Amino acid sequence: MEDYFDKEENVTKLETELERWRGTRFMYSTGGIAEPGCYADCLSFPLNVFKNIGLIPADYQAPGYESRRSGRHELQKIYDCLDAFPNTYTVWEKGDCDFPVKWLYNGDLIVASTGIATHHLMIYVDDDHVWHCWPNDGVTTTHIGERIIYKYAQKVYRFK
Repeated sequence: MEDYFDKEENVTKLETELERWRGTRFMYSTGGIAEPGCYADCLSFPLNVFKNIGLIPADYQAPGYESRRSGRHELQKIYDCLDAFPNTYTVWEKGDCDFPVKWLYNGDLIVASTGIATHHLMIYVDDDHVWHCWPNDGVTTTHIGERIIYKYAQKVYRFK
């Protein structure tokens, strides 16, 4: 089975779209109203990236979402979103084996959670970085080797 990001032109589309979002400020609960260069949260940023490149329906509205001190129901919102798209599937879940850095592909979505307090969604790119929207930094990149990613990663999704 060929995945969406196996094609170089799709990787280029992703990289171009991610750069449009670089430096976008973080704002809680932006949901479907996130805009590159304006504001986003850690759920609306990746979902809108994939909406803008055509992987998620254009009329999709991300739910309002609180990433910190939010309870497990907010983590479930992330899972519900990703599970609802017919073109995503789970490639790894915590407990299957160690976090699969060597198996990650461009465009993989990494869900991280500390349990009930903090939840986060990141996009992997093949230079061993993730793109994400973080409260103090806005949309930025972080090296995949950060201990927090290994420690709190819960699931990895991929686009078909």
